[in-house]
Amino acid sequence: MKLISALLFFVLMFHTAVSFAEGQDSTYDRVLKSETIRCGYINYPPHFIIDPVSGKKSGISYDIMEEAARVLGLKVEWAEELGWGNTVEALNSKRVDAVCTSFWQNPVEGKYVFFTEPMFYSAVGAYVDAENTQINSDLSNVNDPSVRVSASDGAISFYVAQQDFPKATILSLPNMTDETQMLMEVDAGKADIAFIETYLGEKFIKANPKSLKNLVPNNPVRLFGNTFALPMDDVRFKSMLDSALVPMIQGGLVDRIISKYEEVPGGIYRVAQPFEVME
Repeated sequence: MKLISALLFFVLMFHTAVSFAEGQDSTYDRVLKSETIRCGYINYPPHFIIDPVSGKKSGISYDIMEEAARVLGLKVEWAEELGWGNTVEALNSKRVDAVCTSFWQNPVEGKYVFFTEPMFYSAVGAYVDAENTQINSDLSNVNDPSVRVSASDGAISFYVAQQDFPKATILSLPNMTDETQMLMEVDAGKADIAFIETYLGEKFIKANPKSLKNLVPNNPVRLFGNTFALPMDDVRFKSMLDSALVPMIQGGLVDRIISKYEEVPGGIYRVAQPFEVME
C-alpha cells in the first residue's frame, strides 16, 4: 500500500511539474503572441550607433535585426540599453528576448546563452604605443606584472587578458565605458597594451596617425563570429531567427549592410559562401 501511495505521489508531482512547465511561455511563444522581439542593445559603433543628439538608432546590427524581424512579420522593440557585463542577466531575467548588438560567439557567455548563426567575423588585435619596443611582437613577454593591460569589465578584452596573460596587471574600466577608451589609455601612457577589435583599432589609428600599432596584424589574438545572443530556453526561437538571417547572409544583404557602415575597409570579415557555382 505504501509503495502504491509513493508511486501515485510521484506521478502526481510529475504531472504537476509538466503542467507548470507547459503553462510557462518560452521566449518563442511570447514573441509569436506579441509579434514583437524585445531587443537589448549596446552602443558599439559601427555595430550599433545611437545619435547623441536625436537618440536615433542605426548601425550594422540595427539594420540586420530590423530586416530579420520584417521578413518574419514581427516588430522590434528596442527595450533596454545594456553594457557587456549585464547581457546574460538581462536575458535570463526575461527583460529582453535577445541581445541585438553583434555578440561574439565565445565560451564565457556560451554556457548561458544561445547564439544565432554568425553573420560576419571580427578579429581581436593587440594594440600598443607606436614607439613601443618593450613588448615582443609575439606577445611572449606580456604575461608579467609589469605589463599594464587596459580592459573593460565584462568585455572580451577583459577575458583575453585573464585567460592568456593572468600575471599581467589589468587596469579595469567600468562596464559601460566606450571600448575606444582602452586605446586612449594606451595612447596616454596609462596602459601598455589593449586587446580590442581590429576594426576599432584601425579606425582609431586612422583618426590619430602614428599613435598606436597592432602587434599581431596577421595573427589575431582571437577571431569571433558576430551573432545575436538569445536565452537558452527554446531552440525554436534561434531556429526562427536563423531562418531569416541565413538567407540575408547568403543573398548578400548582410554584406551590403556592412559596406554601408564600414569606415575601415577589410576590418570586418565576411562569411564565405557555403557553395560553389559550377559553370
